[in-house]
Amino acid sequence: LELNPLNGSYYYKNPGMLRKANLGRDPEAALRLAKSLNSKYRIQLEQAAVSLEASVDFGSPVFSLAFPVFVDKYIQDYRLKSSTARRLRQRQRRLCGQIGVLQLPTIDTQILREAIAADSQFEQSKIKTLLLRFFPYAKSTGLYPPHLANPVDDLFVDPIPQKTRQRI
Repeated sequence: LELNPLNGSYYYKNPGMLRKANLGRDPEAALRLAKSLNSKYRIQLEQAAVSLEASVDFGSPVFSLAFPVFVDKYIQDYRLKSSTARRLRQRQRRLCGQIGVLQLPTIDTQILREAIAADSQFEQSKIKTLLLRFFPYAKSTGLYPPHLANPVDDLFVDPIPQKTRQRI
């Protein structure tokens, strides 16, 4: 935060900003706003550090090794019919083909959204349900770090389109 003596305005800049922001002439308001911007910048840095720390973990398994184990266990535990199991394995192969080379801690909501974006709304909801069960399983077995949030919690699934009916 710095004061411009020419016009009496306070300007704020942090390393994450491209240019300075004008915070006005009121010193108390400018100081309050600068403190909140500093805390927001600090939170962003901490989140980036946690993500980087998770991605540097060389011992983490890749998605394509952990997810099939979960799907097999899921099919056995719930004694699913063969047609349902076949659909789950199709979804497993598609997901493993798209994000299989990534380590589990590096998978975030954006990666999952990009992986399911091309699917239909019905498939997106089914995959989200499957992934909602996978990440707690991965945490409980030690495959996914317990300090990271479940990336599926914030995953957006496209809404089912309204039917277009023709008037009789």
